[in-house]
Amino acid sequence: MGRVAGSAALDRLRIILSLVRRDYAVQYAGTALGFTWVLVQYLFQILLFFLIFGVLLRQAMPGRLDAVASGAGDYLSYLLGGMCLWLPLSEMFLRACGILSENRALVRRTAVGLGGFLWVPVVQALFHYALIVVPVLLVGVVRGSAGPSSPLAVLLGFGLIFCLSGWSIILARVSVLLRDLSPLLRLLLQILFWMTPIVYVAPDWMIPYFNWNPLFGLVALHRDLLFPAALPLEVDSGALAGVAWFAGFSLIAYALSARRLNALVVDHL
Repeated sequence: MGRVAGSAALDRLRIILSLVRRDYAVQYAGTALGFTWVLVQYLFQILLFFLIFGVLLRQAMPGRLDAVASGAGDYLSYLLGGMCLWLPLSEMFLRACGILSENRALVRRTAVGLGGFLWVPVVQALFHYALIVVPVLLVGVVRGSAGPSSPLAVLLGFGLIFCLSGWSIILARVSVLLRDLSPLLRLLLQILFWMTPIVYVAPDWMIPYFNWNPLFGLVALHRDLLFPAALPLEVDSGALAGVAWFAGFSLIAYALSARRLNALVVDHL
């Protein structure tokens, strides 16, 4: 019985991986770099924020950026530690909102069903995190900012993406029923991005307010483990407990929503 279950799980994994490869092939068809464009786009965004906040604004307004870049002892490490988690995580949520609608024909006419496609954004997010965290760690090692806790940060990053995957799957289902969810989510992620914070250093008096943002504790903990010398932030322990509950509940909500939404989603595709 165990062998049969293991074989079925392995077959399911192979199907999901084949769907991931197919999705990449469709997204980057005809391009020279293929899915390497993911890494190029990530590095470009990081470089752009570093030039704006870490170089140009600091030179244009010296001594006036305590809440932006000059509050961080090592702004590059501060930026890298947050962005390498935020980019694949936010992309997972955004990609989830279109994965079923874009593949409605395969969902309805093949035996693959919803199950395989729902996990495509999750697997891609895990792969994208692995893709970006390697050069980020190399930069940290070369600059001497990486510490002995850096491997724990990588494990934490993979774990957080997986634990939050339940919300991604819920978004994928609900987006079929509510077409406005995708643009609304883009606005919400922009708000969360600037309220986390990731590209600027928040003054101490704002930290208690940021603790209400569930992503603030996640990003801060990941950054502190990856680059301990960047800028340790006072994250409330109660906020971290709430974040852990938020992440864990996503998997429970995913399981509960499957029974009610699957048939309804297929009918609307």
